[in-house]
Amino acid sequence: MLGSTVAASPVWNILEEHGIGTASERTCTTGAAFPRRQAQAIRAVDFFAAKTFAGATSYVLATV
Repeated sequence: MLGSTVAASPVWNILEEHGIGTASERTCTTGAAFPRRQAQAIRAVDFFAAKTFAGATSYVLATV
């Protein structure tokens, strides 16, 4: 839904239920560490632009 927002408390509850702490409590917070952790799971990556029927340009990052 466009323009909808999610309150912080339901998100906090969901993270807490799954044992995920706040960002300050996580051990790995660098931007460079994320791709390294995900590298084994990602087999291929492609970034491309696609035109919609309305003529707008959408940029797509596809991973497999």
